[in-house]
Amino acid sequence: AEDLYLGIKWGLPAQEGILPEMALITQMTVPSGDDAFTAGETLPGVVWLYGWDVNDWISTAGQTKADRAIDDVTGDPFVEVSQSWTVGYSLAESLGAYTECCVFAPDGADTNHTENYADGGFTYSVTNNLPLERCAGMGVNEAADDYFIGSGFAIRR
Repeated sequence: AEDLYLGIKWGLPAQEGILPEMALITQMTVPSGDDAFTAGETLPGVVWLYGWDVNDWISTAGQTKADRAIDDVTGDPFVEVSQSWTVGYSLAESLGAYTECCVFAPDGADTNHTENYADGGFTYSVTNNLPLERCAGMGVNEAADDYFIGSGFAIRR
């Protein structure tokens, strides 16, 4: 397993006309993963989220993110900037799905290269305050990992 990802999501203005709903996440990973997957130190970051409900069953959103990261070979720190775009689908009252494309661009890395991915997943809301997620994706350029799978949850207070 990779390092644990912890964050706090701060709600910003709701969607109004063409202006998107927005939020900010202050977050970090903490060294807790398997030796092969841990960064070995706390890595902070910030995420800006923005999205629009198109109608009752489709939405679209983006995220712009900057994180401290560690170069895979040299171990030197750098800033990784990422951008993603998602289309979400409401399948039932508590069940949703999404498709997404994203790019991770290292700034100041010695050996890490830009990675591009395509992925999708399902969300299930156990309650309004406890959503669960399962996802899978694949790399679409040579620098990206061939595939990944994941799961997650959030607790809203």
